[in-house]
Amino acid sequence: MRAVAPGRLKESAKQFAIRIRNLSPSRSLIVHHGDADGLCGAAILGTTLEKIGCQPRLVCLEKLFPEVLREIHSGENDLVSYVDLGSPHVNRISEANPKKKPVLVIDHHDSEETEDTSIMNFNPELYGLSGESEASGSTMAYVISRQIEASAQRFSAIALIGSAELPGDLVGINLEVFKEAIKHDLAKLSKSGRGKSIQIRLGESWINRHKASSILT
Repeated sequence: MRAVAPGRLKESAKQFAIRIRNLSPSRSLIVHHGDADGLCGAAILGTTLEKIGCQPRLVCLEKLFPEVLREIHSGENDLVSYVDLGSPHVNRISEANPKKKPVLVIDHHDSEETEDTSIMNFNPELYGLSGESEASGSTMAYVISRQIEASAQRFSAIALIGSAELPGDLVGINLEVFKEAIKHDLAKLSKSGRGKSIQIRLGESWINRHKASSILT
């Protein structure tokens, strides 16, 4: 059985988290995709950064156009994060960031490779895992957020909403997040005449995971 963040992925999450905590960003920008996975991942990361004294601004985007990238990196942010987008364009992001300020890319789509050490590219595909089945963007945001601030474990249900966009049964890191959510009474498996479904707890209410994802998207 895999741990929530196996092997090199777990070590990268720890090292990136150390860099972010040492940075102590006061001005931060989170750029995220507009579907449930991007929204949930940005919510997890944003709330976690708030716990370490940062007040991030969130910007929702569908695509990273060159002029938008230039605008993003023209500001005085201590940290720019991309959630559920960015990995396929890390070299364009590098070019748009001439001051080489720290950039965190959290994604699960196919990634370019880069030698730019200012970019922390946190993507399951870089660690031999499938971004199409084993880890969504919000799952990756959850994994690294838990390393930044331990109380982020309460966001496992939010990560499950985001990962609902991936087809098939829960596997890999997504499955381990589900097990963690069950342990903390934030998720449960329900059975009915229509089959099995995953319910997640938001406050005092329970909602079907896929329904919550559909509503957000």
